[in-house]
Amino acid sequence: MYKITVLFLFAFASLPSMAQDHWLVPQRFFYSIREMAYIRMDSLQKRIASSEELPVNPIKTFLHYRPDGTIRSIEDLLPDPNRDSIALPLQEAGTHMIVLQESREPVTLLQDSLVKWLASEDITGNLPNGANGISPKKEISIRVQESLKTLLQVSEVLTNACTQPSKLLLDIIPEENPNAVPRPGWKEGPVMERFRILFKGKPLARAWVKVTYQIPGKGWQSIRLQTDKRGRIVAERHPGVYRISCAYWQASEKDPANALDYYWGSLNFAYSQYFR
Repeated sequence: MYKITVLFLFAFASLPSMAQDHWLVPQRFFYSIREMAYIRMDSLQKRIASSEELPVNPIKTFLHYRPDGTIRSIEDLLPDPNRDSIALPLQEAGTHMIVLQESREPVTLLQDSLVKWLASEDITGNLPNGANGISPKKEISIRVQESLKTLLQVSEVLTNACTQPSKLLLDIIPEENPNAVPRPGWKEGPVMERFRILFKGKPLARAWVKVTYQIPGKGWQSIRLQTDKRGRIVAERHPGVYRISCAYWQASEKDPANALDYYWGSLNFAYSQYFR
């Protein structure tokens, strides 16, 4: 038991350095019809469960939103035992959306370490009820849940499941299909794109969101934005890989004085390099 506890605490001590690494990562984002997409699952669950001392928890939901409007479970594509990646055949032209909802059993962290980490990450939420004024050595139980999404474009046909809410708990949704031609005037100045952040189907207001993209010659760039009261952000469009992430936590409904639920949501896609 002692060894397992140390491994869990080490994992959470490493969270600040890994906080931007929870994604569904395809080899590429643009395909021709009937090509195979290879998608890697880079999640906190996989990192923690890599030890033989810890059980690998089952994935809760792994879905493929297809261009024809149907939703297919793709858990059967997961290889055993590592569950590193999947090979997904793309049989239809249009915009494909892949989502992964993953959760695991609670772990324990001392309250003072938890407060420092949450503050450093600008994570939106409230401490468990009664936590203020309690000894910083109090143990808090934490359940991590990850909501990961990626978009793949096949051929030139645009379909719009990606602009609608999915089954993810923490859902990042583009207002328009990212593969659409930018609005008129895109050559004259920055093009601004809108996204919604939903938590359990409702707008997540005043939440911190991180937008990450690449600029040729400058590498990865990141900005922090905060959602408005309707859970929306507006971010400048940049060609190439584009990543949006949000972290949120709240007191557990089952044990609000001693436990919290931590949610991580991410969206990984690419804007066409043609529109520079």
